[in-house]
Amino acid sequence: MIETEIVLTGDTKGAKAKELTTLVRRAQSGDARALATVRERFNAAPEVWQQVGNLAAHAQQAWIGLESGTNPVLMEGVERTLASLRSDLLGNAPTPLERLLVERILACWLQMQYADRRAAAFERQGGSFKQGEYWQKQQESAHRRYLTAIRTLAQVRRLLTPAVQVNIAEKQINVAS
Repeated sequence: MIETEIVLTGDTKGAKAKELTTLVRRAQSGDARALATVRERFNAAPEVWQQVGNLAAHAQQAWIGLESGTNPVLMEGVERTLASLRSDLLGNAPTPLERLLVERILACWLQMQYADRRAAAFERQGGSFKQGEYWQKQQESAHRRYLTAIRTLAQVRRLLTPAVQVNIAEKQINVAS
C-alpha cells in the first residue's frame, strides 16, 4: 500500500491537519466511521481530496525521492525544475487533457533522468556487461516513453487548434490559426 502524506495549506494547517491525518490512519486500518468522516471532510474541502488523489504528483514525488535520497537541496532543485517545466508546457489556458499529458511528460522526464544518471554511475563504477545492458535498455525505454508523451501532447494541441478555410475565387486556402 502506498502511504499518502496529507499536507494541508492555508486555514487547514495545524490541528486540523493532525486530526485529518489521524482519521486517515484509522480509515486505512479499516475503521468505517473514520472513512465516513474522511468523506465528509473531503466533501467540505475539495482541495484536500484533490491533493490526496493526485496520483501523478505522488508518482513524481516518488521519482524525486528516489533520485534525491536525503539531499534536500537536490529535492528542492528538482521540484523547482518540474514546476518551471510544468508552467512552460501548460501555457496560458490548458485543457484538462493537456494537463494530464503534461503531468505524464514530467513523470517520463524524471524516469529518463534517473535512468541516465544510473547508467552514468554504472559506467563510472564498471559493472558487468549484463548490468550495462540493463541500464541501456532502461535509458532507451524511458526515452521512448518521454518522446511518446511529448508527441501525444503535440498531436492533441494540433487537433485542438481550429482550422480556418478561406475560399478566394476558385482557390481554397486552409490556414491553421
